Amino acid sequence: MAMPHQTPSRTIDGDRVEEVSQELKRWIFRARGVLAEEIRSYPTPIPRCDAQFNHLVEQRDHLSRLLTELDTAFDRSDGGVTLRVVLAKLRDLPNFGDSAEERGLRERIGAELDRT
Repeated sequence: MAMPHQTPSRTIDGDRVEEVSQELKRWIFRARGVLAEEIRSYPTPIPRCDAQFNHLVEQRDHLSRLLTELDTAFDRSDGGVTLRVVLAKLRDLPNFGDSAEERGLRERIGAELDRT
């Protein structure tokens, strides 16, 4: 039985998952902004077969879907279970860039997911 002044482990784990999820959400907003600017400033005309442009759009779309899933997971009251599922999806996505911020975030997410 937990002492009244102690915080159950499950709450601490849920808090850490929520914290790293909020960090991911902030990073997604910044990364989408960078991608949006790259897309806006892309030289025209843009042929349909332009692989680089299509890749930028695809990355933006992946981030938008991940953000929607994160928002939905935040609305669930399941102790961070759904947030963990969304965080795990990030592992399946390729890196969006080569920034130290993204690498660090992915490492923290991986460490948090490995705790369970």
